[in-house]
Amino acid sequence: MIVISPNLVGDQFAELKKCTAIIGYQSYVGRPNVEVTASSSADNFPAASVKTPMTYERWLAQEADSDPWIEIDLGAAVDIDYIAVGAHTLGSARATAAVYAGVSSNPTTEIGLLTTTTDNACFLIFDEQPIRYIRIALSSPAEIGVIYAGRKLVMPRQMYGGHSPITLSRDTEVRPNVSVTGDFLGRAVYRRGFATTYAWQHLPATWYRAEFEPFVEHAIHSPFFIAWNPITFPDEAAYAWTDGDIIPVNMGVRDFMEVSFNVRAIA
Repeated sequence: MIVISPNLVGDQFAELKKCTAIIGYQSYVGRPNVEVTASSSADNFPAASVKTPMTYERWLAQEADSDPWIEIDLGAAVDIDYIAVGAHTLGSARATAAVYAGVSSNPTTEIGLLTTTTDNACFLIFDEQPIRYIRIALSSPAEIGVIYAGRKLVMPRQMYGGHSPITLSRDTEVRPNVSVTGDFLGRAVYRRGFATTYAWQHLPATWYRAEFEPFVEHAIHSPFFIAWNPITFPDEAAYAWTDGDIIPVNMGVRDFMEVSFNVRAIA
């Protein structure tokens, strides 16, 4: 789910209106000096879990916590323009999440409200501003596994035809159960997830080397947030990872390059 803050104006909003994809990979949350606190934590669900990219480690407030919140201290004010939440249960828990940010502890400036009906990734976009503290206040306890906060990568070209939206591209491993006479006895689901391919053409070579290559290096070892069409299809964002190296190809047209890569995401 994409939430666009009311303060997002000017060139950034104009770019997104062109159906331009965005990628959130650069994040300050995982740095060693970052501190995470919460109103409470259930057993085996510590608040510090949101610092890692692992989806199986999650924060969850205690069931009796009527006003759950989690706060991240980045250690110093840094310029960021997105906050993303992945591996969560906001939709299934029917919980809303108000996101506050500022340079002082317990910030009171709300920059976005996450009201998703699914457990897909949430991507909050706003104008770049200095932020040290991020507080996410929930209406009721829900699991949150990953939080990123940094500066997003905006692709300079739109996605071309043929793209399969990741939230519609299920990757399910099932095994049917059949009797010795061939009767259908049901089926067992062993793994659920999503998988798709992202592809771009006509990327300027200088832009690729300066802007996209750092993302490629990140994707070797860590997941990222991605949304292929934030304005038209705001619910089709994902917290995903690649299943191989990302390798560009010279198109032979001026200095343009093209690139494609496969990704997987949790259901």
